[in-house]
Amino acid sequence: MRASRLAIAAAVVLGLSGGGMVSAQQNDGRPSIQREEGDAGSGHVVSGAISTLGEDHSSLVIGDVTAVIDDRTVLRNTRGELMSRKSLRKGMRVEMRFESLRGSRIRVKELQVKR
Repeated sequence: MRASRLAIAAAVVLGLSGGGMVSAQQNDGRPSIQREEGDAGSGHVVSGAISTLGEDHSSLVIGDVTAVIDDRTVLRNTRGELMSRKSLRKGMRVEMRFESLRGSRIRVKELQVKR
């Protein structure tokens, strides 16, 4: 568990420093973090199953990553249609584009439900 936190933290730090492709992927349902080359602000991606939702759906947890969802977050269902954050459920597989906040938290810019 600690090793996966370190891998995710390293991927986020390396991804924020710019340049190249950074990836920390896991195939066992834990989150994967990627940074694609190109736009530095939109290339940070976390994907995985939602393990915890805040009571007002303003935050969620995927593996060891805590994400903040606010009114600026764009949420899309599997067909690409807009959806409300109240529609999110524990166990949903999602992909999030994010920006970093202080500590280990991130703010979600865009969330896409995968299944």
